[in-house]
Amino acid sequence: MVTTEDIQTRRRATPFEPFVLVTNDGRKFAVRDPELIRPGTTFVMVGPASDGDPSIADGITRIALNEVAELRPLGPAAGTDRRSGRPVREHELVALVTDLPWLGLVAGEVGTVVGTWAAGVFEVEFVDAAGRTYGLHTLRAGQLVRLHNRGAAFGVGPDTA
Repeated sequence: MVTTEDIQTRRRATPFEPFVLVTNDGRKFAVRDPELIRPGTTFVMVGPASDGDPSIADGITRIALNEVAELRPLGPAAGTDRRSGRPVREHELVALVTDLPWLGLVAGEVGTVVGTWAAGVFEVEFVDAAGRTYGLHTLRAGQLVRLHNRGAAFGVGPDTA
């Protein structure tokens, strides 16, 4: 049986690792941000991420703790190299995985990590073809994917360190 402590341990992990909450009747809730799940003494509240911002809930589902069968890893955390699991570092290229219309950014735009504020929170600069900055934004790991060159895909070159 999953406990409040089990959920709190997952929420507070550094870095946060996305997971899936599975109920006894087979329902699955992907938890991609620690702010979107809140355990109580006898229940847990899960908020599915909104389309615009994965750190904002688009509703809430209340589930009795005795109905929670397990917590499963969701897979590699966004903001890490999906092959090695290595976190994103400063000066690396990243791409947005979701639209951020309130910032004027769309999925697929490429930026450079210029700072790390906390585990999974990055300052990313977006520059146009002429070298002019058109955005400097603080983004969560769940909004980004690390880019690498072909050498890293094959385990050779500087990106494999």
